[in-house]
Amino acid sequence: MKIIGAALLAAQSDIGTVVAKNAKNQMVKNRYADLGAVLDLVLPSLGAHGVIVLQGASEDGTRFLTRLIHAESGEELVSEVPLTVAAPPKGRGGG
Repeated sequence: MKIIGAALLAAQSDIGTVVAKNAKNQMVKNRYADLGAVLDLVLPSLGAHGVIVLQGASEDGTRFLTRLIHAESGEELVSEVPLTVAAPPKGRGGG
């Protein structure tokens, strides 16, 4: 994890912390940066430091996976988020 950690630190230093808030939440009227804006900001720097980002569902469809892979070393970090189906709230077509 030493190599990918150094690459992520270098990318983070390049990126900084400001991303344009390009979308509006109609419900609470606040602005936020959508996923596209965040990816547009971070992917060039990650790529310049040899970090590949892959995202998708697991083979069994129960988890969403994010993989950060260092192209040269093959080191990777994996994040898993369980995918669950929630019952619809009452009053919105639910029971």
